[in-house]
Amino acid sequence: MKKNSFLQYLSFIGPGIVLAATGIGSGDMIATAVGGANFGTGILWSVGLGVTLKFALNESMARFQLATGETILEAWMKYLHRSVGIVFLIYLLLWSFIVAAATVSATGLAAHTLFPSLSVAQWAVIHSVVAYVLVKLGSYHFLEQLMKILVAGMFILIVYCAWSLGVSWNTLQGFIPSINAKHMISVFSIVGAVGGSVTLLSYSYWMQERKWEGLSYLKAVRLDLFVAYALTGCFCAAVVMIASRVESSALQNGNIVIALAEQIELASNQLGKKLFIWGFWAAVFSSVLGVWQGVPYIFQNFMQCQRQNKHAKNSNRILSFVHQHAYHLFLCYLAFPPLLLLLFNKPIWVVIVYTLVGALFMPFLALSLFLLNNRKKLMHTARNQFFSNFALIFCLLMFIAMAIYKISKLKF
Repeated sequence: MKKNSFLQYLSFIGPGIVLAATGIGSGDMIATAVGGANFGTGILWSVGLGVTLKFALNESMARFQLATGETILEAWMKYLHRSVGIVFLIYLLLWSFIVAAATVSATGLAAHTLFPSLSVAQWAVIHSVVAYVLVKLGSYHFLEQLMKILVAGMFILIVYCAWSLGVSWNTLQGFIPSINAKHMISVFSIVGAVGGSVTLLSYSYWMQERKWEGLSYLKAVRLDLFVAYALTGCFCAAVVMIASRVESSALQNGNIVIALAEQIELASNQLGKKLFIWGFWAAVFSSVLGVWQGVPYIFQNFMQCQRQNKHAKNSNRILSFVHQHAYHLFLCYLAFPPLLLLLFNKPIWVVIVYTLVGALFMPFLALSLFLLNNRKKLMHTARNQFFSNFALIFCLLMFIAMAIYKISKLKF
């Protein structure tokens, strides 16, 4: 891409939209809603912190891939001990199982609220099957266009609902950072939830679907990611604003979405409540589609790294993932087995292992990017500058603190 104008850069925006749609799910809604209900708009600054940290991580991963032609997963498999790959695979399987169940359940809840003739579980099964069919039969280009529609819908509806409640100077002051010890639990939850975790890795494969190769695409990638995290930040800030008008006691017993919708109804009318539920549905169903389409790439990439010679060239391999058996196998794993969790409580050992390994994933990602992106022989002119190093070190320290907190709260 040579000397393109700003309008030409805008035409490249796409993978970032898919990333934003995938990253914004039920976890973001719950974390930001609880934070807003408990501490009001004073917690808004943590949304900005979360999207900034996730932008720094994603930009570093994308820059590494453009400079080396390797995904970050391939770099882990190539430069680190093989045990790292085994641990990551265990985490990927657990993460996928639990997140898939939670996401389709949230989609079922939204659909049941709109159309109560079917139960939450029935709607969840329907959405999982529909997502499976759309991903299996559709192309990446089709998914990207569908995601743009869903993102536009969820963004416009949720931001409108927040605006309808009124924006005051006190609301805007919430974007000014203030450190309060009692806020830190919500800060950790929001920073961890905003923008996703493992789904960050999927961006590498969506880049390759777009055939973004070489550092000439770096400016376009940065713009793409900026738009993605700006949308994510605005969406989550809107949820905080809405939740700040709800009593924290109303968020008990899993009624978070209903409580937010009822607050909208009180402030406006029944139509406002419907619009909010439709916005929530668009958010969680787009997340289902993104996870179903993007995460199987990670599994396929892992399996290919296991089979191939460490020094084999791989620039054209990712694009054929959707036609390979491992991709379809993992797509089935996402779409069907997790539905069992709709009938049974999560086994405690699954939760413990998932939490232990998951707490270490984000610190590991930040540390590996810091080490890899500072290799002059590997990155050449694309190696980290001061801001990138500062951001990655801050990410590392922040996520270590979050990991210590999450592990300390485990009950064995």
